[in-house]
Amino acid sequence: MFELGEAVRVHMDLHAAAAPVLGELRAQTGESSQVGVLDGHEVVYVDRLESTHSLRLFTETGRRVPVHCTSSGKVLLAYLPEARRHAVLRAAPLTALTPHTITDPERLAAELARVRRRGWAEAINEREIGVASIAAPVRDVTGKVVAAISIGVPLARCSVMSLRRLAPVIMEAAEAASRRLGWSPENSVPMQQRREG
Repeated sequence: MFELGEAVRVHMDLHAAAAPVLGELRAQTGESSQVGVLDGHEVVYVDRLESTHSLRLFTETGRRVPVHCTSSGKVLLAYLPEARRHAVLRAAPLTALTPHTITDPERLAAELARVRRRGWAEAINEREIGVASIAAPVRDVTGKVVAAISIGVPLARCSVMSLRRLAPVIMEAAEAASRRLGWSPENSVPMQQRREG
């Protein structure tokens, strides 16, 4: 019961921190904005705001998606301690949902290393043809990545290059949500130590 209560409290804290940021992110980009958390080997979207455009994606709050072919999933995987990341990937079937889905473990490992280097992830046509997303990590007061904030777009309206230009905006939104959770770069463990810990 204690663990269940603690999980509810964490999600309430995350909702309180992320909700205003999601509204601002949607206002800045006009795109569908969401917050995802890792549950087992899947991503669950716990908060979501729809795009203001008439052509948009429809993904309901609470939906579960595979961890290996979404930008949120890649962020959540990239910042896990190595042993836990391997455990999640052993449990996660790297199913090919499209011809662009990364199903090779070595290629996925290289992709996750790239995510850690640049601080954001993308998924282009990987879960669904014609759909792209970009995500960045949300940290708690200890610096641990507890969620990913992302936007999703239909490629019929937004090019890949236009989406990538929004990466700094997504990273700023993730940092804003992190600060609302009590995170500060000044009192965080250096990123390299956090990855090795």
